[in-house]
Amino acid sequence: MMESQQQQAEFMREVAQQNLATRNARGHRNARGHNDGAPQNSSYSDFLATRPPTFSSTTEPMEAENFLRMLESKFGLLNCTPVQKTLFAAQQLHGAAGAWWANHVASMGTDRQITWDEFKDAFRAHYIPAGLIRRKAREFAALKQGNRSVEEYCEEFNRLALYAPEQVDTPAKRKDRFLEGLSAELQDRLNLNMGGTFAEFVNNAIVAEDGYRRVMAERKRSASAMGPSNGPPQKFRMVYTTPSGQRYRSAPRAGTCCAPASASTAATPGTASAAESRWISPTPAAAKPSTRIFFPATTAVVLGAFLEGVPAPQEEHWSEPVKE
Repeated sequence: MMESQQQQAEFMREVAQQNLATRNARGHRNARGHNDGAPQNSSYSDFLATRPPTFSSTTEPMEAENFLRMLESKFGLLNCTPVQKTLFAAQQLHGAAGAWWANHVASMGTDRQITWDEFKDAFRAHYIPAGLIRRKAREFAALKQGNRSVEEYCEEFNRLALYAPEQVDTPAKRKDRFLEGLSAELQDRLNLNMGGTFAEFVNNAIVAEDGYRRVMAERKRSASAMGPSNGPPQKFRMVYTTPSGQRYRSAPRAGTCCAPASASTAATPGTASAAESRWISPTPAAAKPSTRIFFPATTAVVLGAFLEGVPAPQEEHWSEPVKE
């Protein structure tokens, strides 16, 4: 590895000397007034003047691809040979990326110069593997808006769409995929407004989202204006009133969480049976008049009280009301 770095440094010194000689020769020709029009190779200083990007490491394959694309745009401003492009690009690899390139050069085991296309192939194989691209494509296929705003969803949509170009290679497919990931409320509002460019469609989604938020905020204010509820919902029991005016409240079944289990199902003289005792938790008459519900004693089903086939209790079998 050290030997490879030394070779690379030596080569860079040679390139610098060649660049210096080229500039001197160019200046000499200009001084003599000669200009044969032949293009001159750009120097490393010319490359640095374009403010090229640097690269160290990333977990996003597209960041690595962006690095190569930006270098290509810089080289488009210069006149560099394929070998110069590789040498200049290698100087922009820092940290872990620089260590990777040094190891890659050493592993080749030759002193031959590496072309720009070879550099890009090796760089993509290491930082943009096919398996990672497929994973990102699956993330795009499953992308939903969720709790994001439309702007945040659009940003993530555009980032992941780079990994699945076949899903968004036409304006119609791009809008359909964007709509598919939006919330159900926004889908309903935008289904009939799919015209225009993708940018216009995104703007319509933002406007629809703002309108939906205003509606929900207004509903919330209206609910608050009605006042808070007085505690949890009240639980009511059916109250039975006999023809004689005695009222009884339905009680929990014996043996459940709210009533003790009966030791015997047989009724003792003067008391109700175990089955009947479920319904004879009496309530003393209130001071306020209450609505009376009259029913015949032989009715098998009285207001749902005997849906389980329990015989209708006779009035004389009911216990006396408990005094408060």
